[in-house]
Amino acid sequence: MLICFFDVAQRRSRARLLELNEHAQSLAAENVLVLVVRTSKVETDTLPRWLKQNNIAFPVSRMAAPDDYLRTIWGVKGMPWLIVTDDRHIVVAEGVELADLGQAILGGAISDADPIYGTSK
Repeated sequence: MLICFFDVAQRRSRARLLELNEHAQSLAAENVLVLVVRTSKVETDTLPRWLKQNNIAFPVSRMAAPDDYLRTIWGVKGMPWLIVTDDRHIVVAEGVELADLGQAILGGAISDADPIYGTSK
């Protein structure tokens, strides 16, 4: 599982989610479930409109907790923040950059043919 903490008001968060979205099919092919967690309040129509305009393939949700509390309990140190779990939902990597995702997911067993997974094993 890949959990992406995301702030729609932050340009870097939007850019990373767009990059991640480009690899939605390859992640799905590897049975990687991606969940995007929105960490900031936005106007009612802002996020749905942005998600639709950009054809975001992942579910985006907001946890019912104050933003700072949510980030603290999950250890989020910046936005966007990626957390990878194994098939037992145990965290195996956090703060992962997209270029390092292949090494974090399944111990690097994912194909290197897709640039999101890097170039070395």
